[in-house]
Amino acid sequence: MGNHLSGRIESFDVVDLIQWLEVRRVSGRLTLSRGEDRKTIDWKEGDIVYVAGRRPDDRLGYSLLRSQAIPVSGLYTALAEHFASGKKLTRIFLEHNLIARDRLAAAIESLANRLLREAIAWRGGRFEFDPEYQTEDVLQIHLKIKGQVVAFHAVKDLDDTARTERTRIEEKEGESWEQRFRPEALEEAFWDIRIRVVEDSDVAKERDRFFLFCRFGNALRTRLATPLSFLSIFEDSARYAGELLQGAGGPDTDEKLLGLVNLDPFFTLNLLHLSNSLAVGGTRRVGTAREAHRRIGSAAFRRFVECVASEDSRKLSSADPVPRILRRAALAAALSGARLAPKLAVEPDEAYGAGLLHAIAYADLLDAIQAAPLPSGAFRAAALDYFRPIVGRIRSDSWRLPAGLAAVLTDAGQNNPPALVAAVRQARRVFPECSIGPAPARARKGGESRSELRSEVRRIFAFLGLGDP
Repeated sequence: MGNHLSGRIESFDVVDLIQWLEVRRVSGRLTLSRGEDRKTIDWKEGDIVYVAGRRPDDRLGYSLLRSQAIPVSGLYTALAEHFASGKKLTRIFLEHNLIARDRLAAAIESLANRLLREAIAWRGGRFEFDPEYQTEDVLQIHLKIKGQVVAFHAVKDLDDTARTERTRIEEKEGESWEQRFRPEALEEAFWDIRIRVVEDSDVAKERDRFFLFCRFGNALRTRLATPLSFLSIFEDSARYAGELLQGAGGPDTDEKLLGLVNLDPFFTLNLLHLSNSLAVGGTRRVGTAREAHRRIGSAAFRRFVECVASEDSRKLSSADPVPRILRRAALAAALSGARLAPKLAVEPDEAYGAGLLHAIAYADLLDAIQAAPLPSGAFRAAALDYFRPIVGRIRSDSWRLPAGLAAVLTDAGQNNPPALVAAVRQARRVFPECSIGPAPARARKGGESRSELRSEVRRIFAFLGLGDP
């Protein structure tokens, strides 16, 4: 068992795999995947000690929310610490006495049984067992789950119709977002971009360009596949947040903190990530910092701010070129969007939030460029523009953003866009010198109101050390 064990579920049935791991008394992590659905099972000496799923309704936090086993504010507080530190959610629950150990064990066991029964019913997909993964039995109570028992109930639940439907769905296993980064997909993307960008190049240069492009695509895929956690916020955001939290803590503290969050796209995105992490089914996803605050409550909001502003966490600097460019683009579009919103049938808060986050996909793209450089020029610009809506869709799904914001992040220039997308496009035209990506046409002069907006943007840019808009 020194090496990873991996293969297709069609060739090694999940039931046989689980029983084999039980008999061998192994420790490690088993990952079962089918398309974008993924389930992980942690083993400790042949016993299952933890199970989790990628889908929102497969997560422990959602199960505890439905069962009302933990107060909502306490649940969001624990999730904030989990996203910020990477510490196991179960450990946080126990450390803060949010739930009794035996009740937590029962909730995990119930969730584990359901996820295992679903995975056992799969007739297609992949598995991978990592014996080097360091598992931890936080509860110190081995879950009473045996593969044979779970398999019996899973098979009993399946009728022929359901089995046929599952097989039909599972044949589409390749529809995971990762298919956009397979070798054949990257080759197709390269030539798609190359056709649009007319540049003279000999065969040797073309081969080098293709090699660098594929390396960039793989670096981007690796970044997107990394488990989600809170993003680093700007150092000035953390400093001001710390000062506010250490103050008198009056009734206006939350309002001041919200104003601070709204000056930092990464701060805002972290808050939306937290507030939408349990939004499943009919629960509406929120798209502004104020809505997120209302959802999680004041206590969880302040704990969230403490976590992301902690001295232990890495911070961004407005002096660094990439974060600086992103922040300038975000704030210019946000402030312009809020001012234009009434004329475009969009709520000002909604337009501000969409403008603030519209360029967030470039954080992944520019990070991948740093890891796998592409020479500057028309081809690199076209490559970034090609992948931007793809990254926007993947990240929107991961961060659980509402449909309106997802449409902004995935905007590919289609005609007759939704109102929020149209608002962001208009907002980008006001300060084209601050925009990232294809340069928007400069907006027509707007007299006194446009002058007031430029003064407001200039004042905020000066406060944050972002230069002149």
